[in-house]
Amino acid sequence: MTKITLARALKYKKRVQQRIGEAARLIQAHNSALVGATREYDVKELRAEYLRLVEHLIDLKFKIYQANDEIYADILRLAELKSQIDLLRKMETTHGIQTGGYYARDEKPPEYEACIRESENVKLIRVLEKQVDDMQEALDAFNNRTRIEIELLV
Repeated sequence: MTKITLARALKYKKRVQQRIGEAARLIQAHNSALVGATREYDVKELRAEYLRLVEHLIDLKFKIYQANDEIYADILRLAELKSQIDLLRKMETTHGIQTGGYYARDEKPPEYEACIRESENVKLIRVLEKQVDDMQEALDAFNNRTRIEIELLV
């Protein structure tokens, strides 16, 4: 067992997930071969490795979850702040008479009314981005000082 920071554990988790994905692709690609063909991989060994890595990933995720217990609400809050930013970035802010586009000559150009205008929307996004940056900085500090004990397999 090795004691590592949460920051390193999160990077390691990504590597384990990549290895699981690689094993899955190899299993799918090499399971069936022409009779008599030389097999490049032993699919049963690959599957055993895949299952071992999946169990390892479950254990790793659980240890990370346990270590994050005291800040878990902040992690959820951060995700929701990012969702709010995404919502605002995708929100239509068209306002006023729009002369572009297609409409009959005898019709008036369409006029829109935005509840939240673009300038206000940009300000809202900036405030949320600052909150995200502050929270992310606090979470990064926590991840760099908090240690967990895991077995490194990959």
